[in-house]
Amino acid sequence: MIEALTTPDQLAPRNTKQSFKMADHQRIAIVSVYDKTGLLDLAKGLVQQNVRILASGGTSKMIRESGFPVESVLPLACVPERSLS
Repeated sequence: MIEALTTPDQLAPRNTKQSFKMADHQRIAIVSVYDKTGLLDLAKGLVQQNVRILASGGTSKMIRESGFPVESVLPLACVPERSLS
């Protein structure tokens, strides 16, 4: 599932918008899925559309191991990843 597709302007705090530095018009997808069926097709489509991908632990690992650019959200979350098993 894509939890969010947004622009850098929407992520910037309203009072510090001028100091927020990112590529103009780059969209960002935050991806976290349990069932990874179709995940690589999704990643490929996002990359083709020049969307920056942020993903959770296992999702990030699968995307990265398939050669697509991805950034982990775990350092941003400030909480350890839980195992569902």
